[in-house]
Amino acid sequence: MTKRRPPARRVSNGKRPQIFVIMAMLVRIMGWLPALASFAVTVIMIPLSTLIGKALARLRKAMVKETDGRVKLASEIITGALHVRGPQLTPSPHPKHVIRAPGLLVF
Repeated sequence: MTKRRPPARRVSNGKRPQIFVIMAMLVRIMGWLPALASFAVTVIMIPLSTLIGKALARLRKAMVKETDGRVKLASEIITGALHVRGPQLTPSPHPKHVIRAPGLLVF
């Protein structure tokens, strides 16, 4: 049985009048024209930042794909070299030349 997720909560949480209070404060401090300009810049930057984020995510995905290809190629090269020269590169558990002193027993 799959669990159901609770319904998504609203981001504003019923605090929509906050933007009006902040705008009123900006109008009082800076005047109408600068306050509206700053509000417009804020509103424009929200979708702009989303578009930039999506573009950066696409670029990152392409970079990861290229990096994966290079890592796979390097791994194949190293594996091939080990197959070709494997016995010479890996130490043997049984040495070919054992030098023993006369009279010693090896168990």
